[in-house]
Amino acid sequence: MPSWIARLVQLDDCGDRRFRAVNAQGAGPRLFGGLIAAQALAAAAATVEPDRLPQSLHAYFIKGGRVGIDVDYVVETTRDGRSFNTRRVTASQQDVPIFEMLASFHRPESTVDWQRPVGSRLPLEQAATSVRIPEGWMRPGSLPGRSRNGRSSRSGSDHGSRSRTTPSCGHAR
Repeated sequence: MPSWIARLVQLDDCGDRRFRAVNAQGAGPRLFGGLIAAQALAAAAATVEPDRLPQSLHAYFIKGGRVGIDVDYVVETTRDGRSFNTRRVTASQQDVPIFEMLASFHRPESTVDWQRPVGSRLPLEQAATSVRIPEGWMRPGSLPGRSRNGRSSRSGSDHGSRSRTTPSCGHAR
């Protein structure tokens, strides 16, 4: 008997690289996006050799999915290579796309695994946990190119005497 998570991503194979999640379930009126992504990945994985593992995916949630309506997954082959396979999956409800995904699968390979040797490190007891800021940095106007009010003190700017306000989190300063 499959695990509960395997049952969540179990799809009906409708043939011709089409899959269906029957009577999609959720806690509210909308489907959980992670479930749609997991089912789309399962649909894509069903179209590649079993030794190919997911390597990367890019997903786009187009429209909220609705609970109680079947989700159809259509898988398109983008590329089949010796080591990599790429699949595009579109999830739809009642012929309206709700999700798009591009997934890449890779066959495990023996290869040289190399990384730089770890450099010398300080023992944890000797590592500094805080840094003292030089006093000169804390005085107003002490930073190069700034006046006491924090504005640029450059002369000859092509902005002339115009002033600009920069929005910060939607509010003018």
